[in-house]
Amino acid sequence: MEASKAFGFSLEQCCPQEYKMKDIKAYQITKEIMSLANKNAILNPCPSFYRGEEVSGDAVDSDYFVGYEFKKSLLTVQQAIIIYCMTH
Repeated sequence: MEASKAFGFSLEQCCPQEYKMKDIKAYQITKEIMSLANKNAILNPCPSFYRGEEVSGDAVDSDYFVGYEFKKSLLTVQQAIIIYCMTH
C-alpha cells in the first residue's frame, strides 16, 4: 500500500462479495474466505502477519497457505510487481 502511494499506481484489496466487513474480523483472511477464491488460489500473506489477527489459524493450517519457505522469495516478487506496475 505504501508503494502504491509513493509510486502513484493503483492498488485494490478485495474481499469476496458474499462477505461484509462487519461479518468478519476487519481484514482477516480465513479458510472459509479462501474457499470462495478462484481455483488454485494460494495464500501468501505479507510479513509480518500474526496468526489469528490478519490471517486466521485455520487459513494458515490449510492447503491454501504457501508456507514459510515459499515466503523467502517475497521481496523479489514484490519488487517485480512494483516494476511491472511502474512500467505498464
